[in-house]
Amino acid sequence: MDYGKIIDKPLFFERNRVFRVYDGGKLFHGFFGDEDKDGKYPEEWIASTVKALNRDSSCETEGLSFIEGGEITFKELLEKYKTELLGEREKFDVLVKILDSAIRLPIQAHPNKAFSKKYFGSEYGKTEMWLVLATRENAKICFGFNKKYTEQEFSDAVERSKTDKDALTGFLQEIKVQPGDLFLIPALAVHAIGYGCLILEVQE
Repeated sequence: MDYGKIIDKPLFFERNRVFRVYDGGKLFHGFFGDEDKDGKYPEEWIASTVKALNRDSSCETEGLSFIEGGEITFKELLEKYKTELLGEREKFDVLVKILDSAIRLPIQAHPNKAFSKKYFGSEYGKTEMWLVLATRENAKICFGFNKKYTEQEFSDAVERSKTDKDALTGFLQEIKVQPGDLFLIPALAVHAIGYGCLILEVQE
């Protein structure tokens, strides 16, 4: 394929379902026409230049998007035609996912740029945007604390969470969601994607 002839047109990608440690993916049936069941491939990575870091994986391109009909990754295409595709930008700094969670995902807070630079030697923070595409019954997310807590109360709950996966859930606001809901999840904000959400996620 002559990639020089396609870079000035809209790019399309091969499907790119990615292995994760949690179950999900059933809602891909209504969105992509995939098999109507949950499994260990609950995420579709779109226009991805990011390698999936899965334990024991031997696939060098896992997580990377391939250009439709070709044998080149989007990452390789950007490296070869950076100016044509990005103009004056140095990097393609986002990752787009569609994910379907059959369980509540871990409660977490992502780093901002300053934290990442200081502790991880990385230039990226991790602000996210979620667009809810479809839901299962009683779908919800967790976002922000539901009241003020002392540092000791929170520290104790974090310690309990090492053996009790629900130790922190009572600290967070639970928000019922429906298709069309849109959320901005800033870096440093405590959050968790809840059960039953098919979400389009755009992240740093």
